Parts: sequence; structure tokens; C-alpha cells
Amino acid sequence: MTLVKDVERLGDYGKNLAQLAEIRPGIFPLGPELDELLSIRRGVERIFSSAPNVFKEASHDAALKLSRDGRMISRKCGRFIYQIGTSSNDAGTTTALILGTRFYKRICGHLLNVLTSVVMPLDKVDYYDEPLDPSASKDSS
Repeated sequence: MTLVKDVERLGDYGKNLAQLAEIRPGIFPLGPELDELLSIRRGVERIFSSAPNVFKEASHDAALKLSRDGRMISRKCGRFIYQIGTSSNDAGTTTALILGTRFYKRICGHLLNVLTSVVMPLDKVDYYDEPLDPSASKDSS
């Protein structure tokens, strides 16, 4: 049941990403912040597109690699949220960048939960034993 919840949440966060256009319509300003968000997006999309086959084939090694990649992306998101929050962007841009990054971080987290089911015993599914990254956001959800 926990995997069903995680897959459902993937859809919810995808919908949230689509709704960001209502908060800040138009194109984001070009620059390093947009480049960083697009890098996060590409990483999450790569995991998203690979996870179904990894899960279906119960590929332990591939699940471990994607999990490591996902954890790196999650830490990157935490640092980026802090960076955006201290930037000089207008309120609409700041809000959309932070929310977009946060949604990608949550999508990544739910993908990690699905991948966990491939590599961990059943009683450890969703178990995330990793030291807190002091440079990441204090909010771990």
C-alpha cells in the first residue's frame, strides 16, 4: 500500500508543477538559477523514466545507483532552495523557483521510496537512513 501512496503522490506533485504557470506566467529569466532548476528537472526526469523498468525487473544494482543519484538531487534541491530564498529575484519568480524545486524534491523522494522497495527488505521500505546535510534545508519532508 505504501508504494501505491508514493505513486499517487507523483501524480499530485506533477499537477502542482503544472499549476506553477498560474503563480508566475511567462518565461523565467535566463541565468544560473534557471540552469540549476533545469539541471534538477533533468535529473528527476531521468530517474522518473528509469524507475518503472528498474522496479519491474527488480534490478538491485540499478535501484542502488538511482537511489544514490536521487539522494544527491535531493541535497542539491535543499541547497538551491536556500540560494533562491536569499536571492534578489522578484516575489513571483522566487515563489515559483522555490515551489518548483520543492516539488521536484518531493517527486524525487517518492521515487526513492519506490526504488527502496527493490533493495530493502519489506519491513525497511521507506526507510531512509542518511545523516542530515547541514547545508540542506532543515525541513526533511
